[in-house]
Amino acid sequence: MTQWKSMTDEEKGALLLAVHKGEALELKSPGNVHWLACRDDPKFNDNIEYRKRPVLITKVTPDVGISADNPASTTHYHLTTRLGERGLMTEVFIDGEIQKLVWELNK
Repeated sequence: MTQWKSMTDEEKGALLLAVHKGEALELKSPGNVHWLACRDDPKFNDNIEYRKRPVLITKVTPDVGISADNPASTTHYHLTTRLGERGLMTEVFIDGEIQKLVWELNK
């Protein structure tokens, strides 16, 4: 990750938009190895690293089983995060090896 002072305008904008949308952020200060929850209205400090809190998946419901016999197959998973957000994860396999993984949040 990158300290606030070294982030691009695009990276800073993404974090500010996340705050505006009420998404959770985490921070890590110099010398700290762990990410900590950030308060709801962060005061961004130049020497602190920030990120959107990673989404943790708590429930996976597959639509279609993976078929290693099929040279090209797609599997869809309906997922629910620990924050209650729902989305769809799609895996595309060719010759039994994963080629693409896409996560889409339901709107």
